[in-house]
Amino acid sequence: MNKMATIPRLLVDAPRALARRTSGAYRREIDGLRYFAIAFVLIGHLCERSQRFSGGTVASGDRLSHLVYYLLQRPGIGVLLFFSISGFVIFSPVSGKTQSAVNPEFLKSYFRRRALRIEPPYLLLLIATYILIKSTGFVPPNTHRYFQAPASLTESLFASLVYSHGWIFGTLPRLLPPGWSLEIEIQFYILAPIIFFLYLGIGTRWARAAIGVAALAASLVWSAFIVPSDTAPHWDLTVLKFAPFFLTGILIKDFEAELTAFAQGLQRTLGAALGWFGLAILMVAGWYPGGPLWIGIPIETAEVFGCLMMFLGALRGRGSFFAFCASGWVSLIGGACYSIYLTHLQVMQMASSVVSHFLPHALTNTPLIYLSITVVLILPLTITAGLIFYAVVERTFMLKNWPELLRQFIVRQAMRLRPRGAT
Repeated sequence: MNKMATIPRLLVDAPRALARRTSGAYRREIDGLRYFAIAFVLIGHLCERSQRFSGGTVASGDRLSHLVYYLLQRPGIGVLLFFSISGFVIFSPVSGKTQSAVNPEFLKSYFRRRALRIEPPYLLLLIATYILIKSTGFVPPNTHRYFQAPASLTESLFASLVYSHGWIFGTLPRLLPPGWSLEIEIQFYILAPIIFFLYLGIGTRWARAAIGVAALAASLVWSAFIVPSDTAPHWDLTVLKFAPFFLTGILIKDFEAELTAFAQGLQRTLGAALGWFGLAILMVAGWYPGGPLWIGIPIETAEVFGCLMMFLGALRGRGSFFAFCASGWVSLIGGACYSIYLTHLQVMQMASSVVSHFLPHALTNTPLIYLSITVVLILPLTITAGLIFYAVVERTFMLKNWPELLRQFIVRQAMRLRPRGAT
């Protein structure tokens, strides 16, 4: 067969061959939501680098550039959607069950899965980045966070290894700045069984709904209006700040059947627009002149509502938003979001240095032009690198029995290296 003819076939087969390995039923639409989350992160960080490597400022009279950068330079919005998805997914194993479901057997399986599935790719990348920087003396150019506390890169590494950089130093991790959100995810994973136990202990389903919504409202007020203090200086880099989004995911999962029925009962045009409407809300939710309010309400409330609308569009099971989320490459990129999240900033940083060095100054001295170039040149490279890391590294650790497979591999290699005749 002609090798060139196999390329389209590979592109068609890749989403199925590389689909997420999961212990439950695979849901493409949830990975489709992850796609939107990682897209916010990628485009947002590309926007940051396009400004820094092209001169760093947008002309005050350039309204188009200001609008484009305002709408797109929002990596944090993607993180909020990720947190809602985490609440939905992590609650799934005990959804519809009683308080007794949060038992020692569940806890053992739950924490083992988190440790064996999430930690190894993160630790490998973190340590590899540390070794590369320490051995070469490389200093990332045009970075705003690299020289923040702590001064010692080794201290920063150890704080990141235990997912504590944010609440110890109040700064983003120096080796992997996006790791701040992973630290918050880990805090949620630790607290989640306690939350589930208390939540499932509420008497009736609708009592859970009432108390859950009240807790969500209280967390929104806390998140919007309580500021860091001398006694708790870095709480805004902890799970307390982002609790509304995890709680949103939990409530959506617990009442998935009712929400799905509601979304399916809407008129065709209105129902199909739900997800896109939620996406639009997230893109403009931060459009406020200052302070925590947006159209008179806490901005976090608008962001939670946007996440809810996107979930409704995906859970509806039909319509253009659901079809987009469930499509092959969209769900694949969403399924590989963890790998892309771990690797994207390193790739963007190095690629931006190269592109800005070789391109003519006339093409790089305007942020919006440079952004267009990076979308064409650097974004595909970033996604490709993340997919390779996903296929080679992350999917390996998705196997439940990978520790045993590794042990068997080491034993086989030791047997091969053993001198003949040795006992």
